Amino acid sequence: MAAAPAMAATVIVPISFSAGLGTIQAFTVNPANIYDFTFAIVGSNDTLAQMQASTRGPVVQPLSFDLFRGAPGAGAKLGSSVFTNGANLEMVLATGGYYVELSTTTPVPQGALVSGSIELSAAPEPASWAFMLVGIGGLGLAMRAWRRKLTAALA
Repeated sequence: MAAAPAMAATVIVPISFSAGLGTIQAFTVNPANIYDFTFAIVGSNDTLAQMQASTRGPVVQPLSFDLFRGAPGAGAKLGSSVFTNGANLEMVLATGGYYVELSTTTPVPQGALVSGSIELSAAPEPASWAFMLVGIGGLGLAMRAWRRKLTAALA
C-alpha cells in the first residue's frame, strides 16, 4: 500500500516595515506548502511587491505571486504578478490588512531559495494633484506674460 501524500501546510509570515520597506527573508521552498506573507497598511500607499527565486547555484527560477486583501485563506484577490524572473506587482492600496501568496499554479521547484520585498510610498491625495495642476497652470501663465513683455520690448 502506498503512503498517503503529505498534506499541504499554510506557512504565514508577518512582514514588518522599516522606513517603508518590508523584507521577505530568504527561505527554502517546499512545493507542498502554501506561503502567505502578511502586512498591514495605514493610509493610502503606492505599493510595490517583488519576489525572486533561484536554485542552488546561478540558475534563476521564474515565479509568480498573488496579492490579497484580508486574512490568509479568506482574502479577496486583488491581482497577480506575471510568471517571470524577479516577478513584481505595483498597486495603490488603502488602509487594511493584505497578504502576498506565492502562487501554487506556477510552483517553484523543491529546494529553490525565494526572497523578496514590499515597498510602500505615500500616494498623493486628490487635493495634492489639484494644487500641483494649479501650480503648473500658474507657471504657464507667468511664462506667457513674460513672453509678451519680451516681445513688446523688442518691437
